[in-house]
Amino acid sequence: MHHCVASYKRLCVSGDVSIWSLACEYPLGQVNKGVTIEVRRSGIIMQCRGFANRPAHANELAMIRRWAHEHGLSGFGSE
Repeated sequence: MHHCVASYKRLCVSGDVSIWSLACEYPLGQVNKGVTIEVRRSGIIMQCRGFANRPAHANELAMIRRWAHEHGLSGFGSE
């Protein structure tokens, strides 16, 4: 997605950070990449970025907020 998550390798291995990906399947059978999400061990979503570090779109943010709520994440550090 033209943003580098490799720099987070050490943090992921140590368990301090986890990296997630949001994608949607629309139309049926066609997977579209959405955003990459950084979650800290504390449960704070620090950032979410799309292709080439674009900010998340409103519909993506809505889905991430729902996901965060359902999984007890405490919200956003920065969007």
